[in-house]
Amino acid sequence: MKKIILTVFALAVTLTAFGQKNPLKRAENELKKGDLTAAKASIEEAMTNEKTKDEADLWLVRGDVYRAMMNKGDDAAFDEVVKSYKKFTEVGKKGFFPMQADSATRGLYAQVMNDGIVGFNDKNWARAMKGFDRGAVVMVGDTLALQNFLAAAEQEDPAKVDRAKVMQKCEVFINVPTYKGDRSWVYQKVISMHLAEDPDDKSGKAVAMLDKAIAAYPTIQEFMAQKINIYIKANKTNEAIKSIEDVIAKGGANMELYYVNLGILHDTNKNAAKAEEAYKKALEIKPDYYEALFNLGAFYVNKDEKLKKYREFDYKKLNTPEGKQLTEELKVLFNSAIPYLEKAANFTDKTEYGQVLNTLKDAYNFTGQKDKATALQAKIEAYYNSK
Repeated sequence: MKKIILTVFALAVTLTAFGQKNPLKRAENELKKGDLTAAKASIEEAMTNEKTKDEADLWLVRGDVYRAMMNKGDDAAFDEVVKSYKKFTEVGKKGFFPMQADSATRGLYAQVMNDGIVGFNDKNWARAMKGFDRGAVVMVGDTLALQNFLAAAEQEDPAKVDRAKVMQKCEVFINVPTYKGDRSWVYQKVISMHLAEDPDDKSGKAVAMLDKAIAAYPTIQEFMAQKINIYIKANKTNEAIKSIEDVIAKGGANMELYYVNLGILHDTNKNAAKAEEAYKKALEIKPDYYEALFNLGAFYVNKDEKLKKYREFDYKKLNTPEGKQLTEELKVLFNSAIPYLEKAANFTDKTEYGQVLNTLKDAYNFTGQKDKATALQAKIEAYYNSK
């Protein structure tokens, strides 16, 4: 009996000694005991130990050690957990290792996502963003994590949000090839952020993203409208004209709006024929379209700056052949403008209402329609007296 006891004791001593010499096993035991400082030291030793560095489950244990450290508040440990589980997935090719790797990764994903959800429900936006950010790191391209991160960022105080990270998450989301849902709002967010940082888009980043958005969502006219506005603001009229013509070529709703803008741009470029044609196209689509009525009326009044030139002539010069010819040309232009100005004058709520009335009165006077001009004067006085 004594001999048997001594033999068993000797075996126990041998096993303990082996456990102490094997840093991987030691790390596992220390992890179970909750001694994370020792477990970290042991697992890092195992990484270089000749007997353990090639162990298949080395990376799984390492991930578990750093995950326990992360759970204790060590934020820096998170990256090591992801790195270790990823490596374990790569090296575990047989047996139960692939299943273990998947289980470990999904468990980590569920943990950080749940933490994000808790933060969101508590309106702790920093905690929510942190959890969802980690979810997107664990599962690269996971659109649920990306959407939730962006939703939390939208709620947070802008001064506390890492704009570069938001931008990065948006661009990752945009490039997920398997996602079939609507991403137009993500494009819009990136575009808005670019314009917030660079209102004139001198870098061209907003236009570049708008081009991607237009390619992805050709039926959403807002993207093209934004691109056109950027060009107009930058006085890039030729680029704006090309963009509007692209929209018109595709067709769709609100074409009258694009034709009016096309007319304005051609007018800016001193291309009177194309400007007039564009305004009239807008009215073919929508005959009571105020913007087209107002702009076409103003186009005739100001065409070739004849009215400006006329006002610079004195009485003597107006009686010269040149002056008389200019007067006749202006009568033709005013007669062309009157029908459109009359219709525009029906829109009493427009900011240019007073301007329309005065211009129309001048047109009546210039073309000899004195009775209409007198009647209109009463309306003009009533309008300004009401202000």
